[in-house]
Amino acid sequence: MQQNGDGEKALEQTETPSQRRSKDSRGGASPYVAADMALERANSSRFSNSVEHLVAQRHSLTPSNLFTPIQFIPLTTSQSLSDSSQQTLTHPHIGSTPHASPNVNTISSPLDTYPTNEDFDDQPQPIKQKFRNIYEIMEATRPFEALMADFGPETIDEIEDNEGDIPLEDINLTPKAALNGPESEMWKSAMQTEMEALMRNGTWTLVPRPKNRNVISSKWVLTKKKDAHGVVTRYKARVVARGFSQIPGVDFKETFAPTLKMVPLRVMLAFSAGFNLELHHLDIETAFLHGDLNEEIFMQQPPFFEDSKFPKYVCKLHKSLYGLKQSPRMWHHKLHTFLMSINFRRLQAEPNLYIRKEGSDYVIIGVYVDDLPIASNSTTSMRKAINQLKEKFPVKDLGPLEYCLGIKVTRNRTEGTLTMSQRKLVEEILHKFEMSDCKPIATPMTVPCKLSSNDSPKTVEEEQLMKTLPYRQILGSIRYLVSCTRPDLSYSAGFLSRFMQNPGVAHWNALKRVLRYLQYTKDIGLTYKSFQSRNSSQLNGWLQTPLVGWTDSDWGGDLDTSRSTSGMVFTFADGAIAWRTKRQVSVALSSTEAEYVAAALTAKEGLWIKTIIEELDIIKLNEVKVFCDNQSCIKLAINPKITDQNKHIRARHHFIRELVEAKEMSLHYTSTTTMWADFLTKPVPQQKHWNCCNKIGLSISKINKEK
Repeated sequence: MQQNGDGEKALEQTETPSQRRSKDSRGGASPYVAADMALERANSSRFSNSVEHLVAQRHSLTPSNLFTPIQFIPLTTSQSLSDSSQQTLTHPHIGSTPHASPNVNTISSPLDTYPTNEDFDDQPQPIKQKFRNIYEIMEATRPFEALMADFGPETIDEIEDNEGDIPLEDINLTPKAALNGPESEMWKSAMQTEMEALMRNGTWTLVPRPKNRNVISSKWVLTKKKDAHGVVTRYKARVVARGFSQIPGVDFKETFAPTLKMVPLRVMLAFSAGFNLELHHLDIETAFLHGDLNEEIFMQQPPFFEDSKFPKYVCKLHKSLYGLKQSPRMWHHKLHTFLMSINFRRLQAEPNLYIRKEGSDYVIIGVYVDDLPIASNSTTSMRKAINQLKEKFPVKDLGPLEYCLGIKVTRNRTEGTLTMSQRKLVEEILHKFEMSDCKPIATPMTVPCKLSSNDSPKTVEEEQLMKTLPYRQILGSIRYLVSCTRPDLSYSAGFLSRFMQNPGVAHWNALKRVLRYLQYTKDIGLTYKSFQSRNSSQLNGWLQTPLVGWTDSDWGGDLDTSRSTSGMVFTFADGAIAWRTKRQVSVALSSTEAEYVAAALTAKEGLWIKTIIEELDIIKLNEVKVFCDNQSCIKLAINPKITDQNKHIRARHHFIRELVEAKEMSLHYTSTTTMWADFLTKPVPQQKHWNCCNKIGLSISKINKEK
């Protein structure tokens, strides 16, 4: 297929918004339609200066107008807020009084249904500041309950008629809307279950409100938990403390809690595929409620569940609670202490991986907050560990690991493979940014790609247009894919992130091409293979050096700084377990220097992975084999020779030389045609791109043939 990216960009820059929308309706790869529509409406939009209209306008945002520039008009304290009853408003979060329930009362927290600062993260800073000012005035002039009383019971019905096919959970669902909606019974049950868990756990006791003490507020957070197919499996309701009002040094001290990184998780899954281990998945219910607090903290009673006898009392917390600054730390400490008490050993290289050995049997547990993937070579040992956890914590046994952290895990025992994929997340990204019907394309970037800061906006009109486009939001979504299962997007995501502060139309068109590539690769997955698929001679040789890396660099490829871009990838069990694309911090004076700096980056990552594998103590590693396509770089790493060409190289880059001398790592030459990290340093042609993908375990099970 011909790559005509430059022609596409030139055409799209000359099209009018109407032409682009017409093109989009025919299935073409158009710009973001909502942004064009928003730009056309910007000058004609009219907004009332009443707070009620402000709130309604915020909550009437849908995917078709989400990025419309909103004009906020500041209020003064002298303005009246009592005229709202004369207006007809549809507010998706405000309705009639919640359905009667013995455990559900009227809302008591005036902040419960306020839009939060996070709701306006996509707006420019001046808009967010006006938003804060307006709600400070609202708090000072009128109780929120009185403001809500202006809305009649028909509000929710009007909203349901006007919502169309927008999922309810995508509209920042509030307790009041949930209790007035069609799923009210499920939400009531979830809220009641949460309160019962809190009471059973002894989370707090009611005490008179103390004088001269900080009392933080609380709120309900409602979410739906879905499986890999998007089917709702659970309605979750959480009482959340508003931790932003905690006082440092009084209400909390240390807050840090480690979280399992993706590289150790992939190491764990690669081990499971390679050695045919059993994989299981546990979920600790109400995890943060099990942490023990060291500080004395007071909190308002949860909305809807105020004690009828002591409505003015407050909660003195004994256990940690969602929303508290120190909750993650307290929960991690509790779980760590328990795992150590049952003879698990924590890895020094990754504090969220634990292993327990009993003879030849071993169990590995990964800890990602309340998600616990477990791997073991013995069903008996695994079941013993699971039962011990169930005795200590309320554990939901999810069975064999199939879906974790947005990643679908598919196991084929017959072929001895394990595949990680994220089709559901890709579809959500395409749907969210209205690219579900875009035409797929086989590479993420054009070759060559000559974008630079010179392509940033040069006119006021272009600046205003770019402010309406979700450039940062799309990149953020793509970067999560990169961190989990998509090394093929590592370079494109990193390269386009360089222009995040001031992107232009050319950068936007390049980002849309990445979305078209996502459309093409919905079903791509990262596959690890069993070692048993090799013959005995291959297996014996392979187990000596199962960890293999590739290191590469371009030279001066960045048009703005003339810096080079390093790329590296490591494979284990025939699949990538670590990859990285990074622009170098200084200008390289030669290709040898650029490759040498990239090799040092690769050495640091390789040593970390090697340490993790050695601490697991399942197999014995010799040296880590790393391939490089630059002979001079290899010679420089082996021989400490000082010349005019290398004497200026900073000492920290000679780290690779120490590892080579200690025989912990060895550099081997490979030609550029077999350099599988090449697509992590620059855009490459389609054939080379897919060769690199296939060699590091990326493959598509079902390819959309349309290009």
